Amino acid sequence: MVAILGGAGAAVAWAVGALCAARLSRTLGSMRALAWVMVLGLLLLVPALVFSHRPHVDGETMTWLVLSGIANVAGLLMVYRALGTGRIGVVAPIVSAEGAVTAALAIVAGQAVGVGQAMALAAVVGGVILIVRQPDDDVHGGADGDVPPTRAAIWAGAAAGTFGCGLYFTGRAAADVPVVWAVLPPRLIGVVVLTLPLAVAGRMQLPRAIAPIALLGAICEVAGFLCYAAGAEHDIAIAAVLASTTGAVAAGFAWLVHSERLTRIQVTGVAVLTLGVALLSALTA
Repeated sequence: MVAILGGAGAAVAWAVGALCAARLSRTLGSMRALAWVMVLGLLLLVPALVFSHRPHVDGETMTWLVLSGIANVAGLLMVYRALGTGRIGVVAPIVSAEGAVTAALAIVAGQAVGVGQAMALAAVVGGVILIVRQPDDDVHGGADGDVPPTRAAIWAGAAAGTFGCGLYFTGRAAADVPVVWAVLPPRLIGVVVLTLPLAVAGRMQLPRAIAPIALLGAICEVAGFLCYAAGAEHDIAIAAVLASTTGAVAAGFAWLVHSERLTRIQVTGVAVLTLGVALLSALTA
């Protein structure tokens, strides 16, 4: 039950976070939006860090933590860029394929792949193709004014690739540090690389109306990771499969909250991609 609640909680938290990221990016711009989410996330972690056991970190573990932090910040920046120009229902499912990217990298490096894994990867690729397929009446952005889905999908795909690398880096470090410390590097790096330079340049203005959304986005981003970690402690496979439905959940939220429309082909693509990611998570967990 804990694994189910943890995985489902992560999917919901990250899906709500995607809605917040889309609103923030379109209002503040991707860099300023992420800068606020990073600094607020860091502040949220402070109490947990104070009461958490301070781990001994050697040079190798520190290297993996830094690399995971860089990959996480870079991936999030790409996600915010994608959400600032495209539909949540297009971007979120592609980003949720990060685990498939990790598996693909392992295969390229020479790791053997089973029939089930190959079928799951094929489903992920097929789902992405269906999602970014552009109808004739959407060449100039569609009725709702969005840019063509291919542009947002490129950023989302780049984010999935970056997060896929980050999963490997985080996995190498996770065995030596508590979860809360593994969540820390991206926020520290984000504050140093984004928040401080923007603050010095006087570009960290946050309209009062958008401040609650920034706080909610930071809470969801951190909570999602913690929920997944809690679930994975009991059953990695179940937690991973449920967490991998983030894209589908986000697409559903976007339809409910923003009346965001996808074509039937894109909806089919979301379903195929989600099933592929869930199958791959179950087979490789």
